[in-house]
Amino acid sequence: MLRLEASIDGPNTLYPGQRTKLVYRYFYVGNIELSVETLPLLDAQGMTKIGEKEIKDTTEGNTSVTEISQVVEASNSGEFSYGPSVLEGNAYQADAYGAHTPTSAKITTTAPPVVVTVLPFPPEGKPSSFNGAIGKFQIESNLKSSADVNVGDEMTLEINITFSGNTQNIPIPEIGRQPGFDGFFRLNDLPPQEVVEGNKKKITVQLRPLSPEIHEIPAIEFSSFDPVSSGYFVVHSQPIPITIKEVKGKVQPIKNEEIKVQEPQKIKPQEPIEQPIPKTQMDLSAPQPIEIEGIYNLTKVDLYNDVGGSWWVIALIPFGLALLVYQYQIHNYLEKRRSETVVLSGRNLLNQALQEPAGSSLYFDGLNHSLKVALVEVGLLDSAELANDDLPKNGLAGEVRTFLCDIEEKRFAGREFAGRDVLDYASVNIMALNLADKIQKSGIGKSKIGGAA
Repeated sequence: MLRLEASIDGPNTLYPGQRTKLVYRYFYVGNIELSVETLPLLDAQGMTKIGEKEIKDTTEGNTSVTEISQVVEASNSGEFSYGPSVLEGNAYQADAYGAHTPTSAKITTTAPPVVVTVLPFPPEGKPSSFNGAIGKFQIESNLKSSADVNVGDEMTLEINITFSGNTQNIPIPEIGRQPGFDGFFRLNDLPPQEVVEGNKKKITVQLRPLSPEIHEIPAIEFSSFDPVSSGYFVVHSQPIPITIKEVKGKVQPIKNEEIKVQEPQKIKPQEPIEQPIPKTQMDLSAPQPIEIEGIYNLTKVDLYNDVGGSWWVIALIPFGLALLVYQYQIHNYLEKRRSETVVLSGRNLLNQALQEPAGSSLYFDGLNHSLKVALVEVGLLDSAELANDDLPKNGLAGEVRTFLCDIEEKRFAGREFAGRDVLDYASVNIMALNLADKIQKSGIGKSKIGGAA
């Protein structure tokens, strides 16, 4: 028996920013191997998915139930239809080696479409401070710095917004557009700091007063839309008294008419002053003799290079040639080693994985990677880096997908799934080896990557 249900666990009529949960439930008896899963609810086109999908396994009598859910948030207004949703598969029995033997014809179950309607915010009564908040809130503001400052000094304002639900996506008030702030305070160019503590969002704003005529930090308005009453909800913080003083000794700007440009004064060149010449200098009219004892005459040898003076340079040439030969040999050696490197095949990787401790991360990662590499080797897969859910659902790739997904579910579920107990590693090893053999046989005659299996 196989049956599929698609539903909404929450409101199906939303406003932008509001959340709901989309849910699938599988009801089945026995072992079912699925070949087709068409689940448009999990894609949620037109919505924003919040977090990862959740999977829960329960039982109702002799019926197993698997619930898959995804929380979504409305982004744009409109009507979104998801479906129909389809499951197809066969009942089967597994032998001691893990091979599946079908015990029924194809089973198909269909769930009708699920419709989610996102309404636009009504224009009637929309406050100018509204910026998309959903629900009802409380707001308060506190001055974390001194209330007695000079014009231009920095002040720190803390705004606390409290909400009974999720506070992560609460938009912060646009302080610069609030009445009493524009033209009276200069806000920091950097965005305000936001910290979420429980059901409270704390916002820290840096601002500077621009005039001594300011006597308070005005009340801050925060508005939201209440989906229950389909109306807007407005709250205000309390104004904060402050004292702003004019800076003493402030330099006043000079007006243009007060600036007098002085003409540059003409400087007369100074006439040279005749100094009397000492009598001793007057007697030394002839030039003084120059010391030439340290100067020797050039010879013919000085005009040519010394032949022996460059021998030490010539001696370096053999050393440089030897270094080039050595570098060439090292290059050939590395190329040879590189060409001899064998890329491990999928079967070799599987054998390595089975040597790891059963249940370890190296064991599970090795199983996943080795079977995908084996599919790549025979041309059934383009890349071994695909996630399990992205593998093809048919053929050998589909069998690998079912095998890996089944292991992953059992690994993290920790309880019965699909009528079978949690992981039996001996059976898992046998099933993995059987899959590897089937993949290898399907690729006989095709080129392989790396060493032989």
